[in-house]
Order: sequence, then structure tokens, then C-alpha cells
Amino acid sequence: MDTFSRELEIKDIDRIWATEEVVIITIVGAGMRNTPGVAGRIFSKLGSNGINVIAIAQGSSEVSISLVIARQDEEKAVRAIHELIVPNGKPLI
Repeated sequence: MDTFSRELEIKDIDRIWATEEVVIITIVGAGMRNTPGVAGRIFSKLGSNGINVIAIAQGSSEVSISLVIARQDEEKAVRAIHELIVPNGKPLI
């Protein structure tokens, strides 16, 4: 906490906390770089399956996107993404 004591004192940040029951899922595909709407389709698919995305990150190379979700949704999320990205066994990206 000493690292952020100044920021807490001047109210740059409100609080520090940790969420333990989460997982990170990373989707990787070279085609993501040149395919508009991939992230939107992923988020729509997860949302339609009742899965909340807590945080997202995309690398500068744009070939992967990482999502933080609740651990309880891990299997459902992986299945939904796989269904979207690899329909009928043929990758889209």
C-alpha cells in the first residue's frame, strides 16, 4: 500500500482491492489484425451467453485479445468463443 499512499491521499485513486475468483482468456489469431469487428463479435457472443467481461487488453501487435471474466463462467466462455471463432471446425481468424 505504501506504493500508492500518495495517490490515495490526494484522491487520484479511491481504493485498492483484489478480485480472486477470475480467469484470463486470450484469443489469438493472425487474422485479427485485419478483420474489423472481431472484438465486438466476441463481446456480443459472451454477452448473449450471460457472461460479463470485467477487463480487456489487446497487445500492440493486434493478434490477440485477453479478457478477464468470473471463474464460474470460464468453461461457458471458452465454448462460446470457440463456437464463434471456429464454427464447423474452420477458423474464421
